[in-house]
Amino acid sequence: ASVPASIAPIARATRTTVTVVDKTHHPTMYAESGPEVDAAEVALLRELLRDQLANAAFVAICGSLPPGMPPETVDDWIRDAHALRVPVLADLSGEALLCAARAGAEIVKPNELELAEATGAATLDAGTAILRELGATGIVVSRGSRGLWGTDGRQSHTVPAIPGIAGNPTGAGDAATAGLLSALARGATFLEGLRHASALGAAAVLSPVAGEVDPQTYARLLDTYSDPHDG
Repeated sequence: ASVPASIAPIARATRTTVTVVDKTHHPTMYAESGPEVDAAEVALLRELLRDQLANAAFVAICGSLPPGMPPETVDDWIRDAHALRVPVLADLSGEALLCAARAGAEIVKPNELELAEATGAATLDAGTAILRELGATGIVVSRGSRGLWGTDGRQSHTVPAIPGIAGNPTGAGDAATAGLLSALARGATFLEGLRHASALGAAAVLSPVAGEVDPQTYARLLDTYSDPHDG
């Protein structure tokens, strides 16, 4: 894909995830558990992150932490980014999500289930209020067929899901993160960023292979928001 990458090697084998999508577009995932990493491997990852920060517009921390890695490790990464005034988006769950909020991540991005599990709150308003009290500024919550809800700390917006989307959802959340951050890096408003997130996430679902997106499909889906019916 010609995407530059700095890889932190680990001693154990990385996990493999296989997704089977049937003719009705129902996905079944077979996911291995991730391997444990030691302190030296965690330190190497932090060193590689520091090397990338000088030219970074954003830092995105996405996914789950390896078994045995303290959730507070997220604090180190966010402090390193903030030392160079690089904003952070944290797409995490559980205690790691709460740690990111406490560390002042500019955007935290759980889905509804992750929000409820991490905060213990029964409603969207109650859960996001807890994240704000901990220190999060911007919050984006993916709500499945009900689309995206987000706030930049000043205004809140709801962007409806694009109808008629079915396929392989693996990686769609990461694609939505990429859509949001790429738009914000170009100077888009927060609402525009949410629309890009929705469109790119939907385009990823329509691709049978996780991580692949057709640019023309992305542009077509983004056009569905050209006559704003959200906000």
